Amino acid sequence: MRHIMLYTLLENMRARIYLSAIGLLLLIMGISWIGTQINYNLGAYHFAMLSFGMGLTKLLVTAIALFLPVFHISMEYEKGTAHVLWAKIENRSTYYTGKFWAFLILIFILILFAVVLIGGLALFRGAQLKQILYLRYFIFGQILESACILSMVFLVYALIRAPLLASLLTLLMVYFSIFLEIAKEVAAGSSQIIMKYFYLAMYYGMPKLSYFSLENHILYSRELSLYTLYAVFLYSICFSAVCLSLANIIFSKREM
Repeated sequence: MRHIMLYTLLENMRARIYLSAIGLLLLIMGISWIGTQINYNLGAYHFAMLSFGMGLTKLLVTAIALFLPVFHISMEYEKGTAHVLWAKIENRSTYYTGKFWAFLILIFILILFAVVLIGGLALFRGAQLKQILYLRYFIFGQILESACILSMVFLVYALIRAPLLASLLTLLMVYFSIFLEIAKEVAAGSSQIIMKYFYLAMYYGMPKLSYFSLENHILYSRELSLYTLYAVFLYSICFSAVCLSLANIIFSKREM
């Protein structure tokens, strides 16, 4: 698995993925700077930089997790590289799991770059070091959310083997996860049995990515309890492990 991870990371470097990191940093810088100008009269320079910076990073990291892995794997099929790699490993699940960890590492590196930039700009605009240290929660939440999204897209791709469709279907699930609390409220107030169970199934069946949105704790310098951190961590680990296990089983049994 280690060789698959290293090969994937090197291939992404050759494919100019590092340019995406530079683009990410420049976009965050630009949007954050615009945010400080909008909030000029309020004097909330660092608040705006943190808000815009984290928001932009979240969007770009989600897009990378949704689209980059499946198109990368699909390209390896077309070139025949995947078959060469399978001949050198014990089973295809090792290949698939290695890809998952490689892209999670890549995303982690991008998040670290973004946080360094956001923190530096916020310090330059008057933020206190104590508030910048709360960005550790952003790293924590984003890497766990990315693990869930990656595991979902790997599972969907194992099922349908169409990279664009797999990405779009996973994007749809990510989108619907935003409205899960509304679905629960609708289910509680619905008098129709079918609609009630439909919304309940949606609430309990869809991933709850809102658990990983810890931005307010960073903006308002609020500590998170160890219980909350452990609960979020365990949810991400369990959800990702189930999705990735199913993806490996399906991927290993499919005709290629």
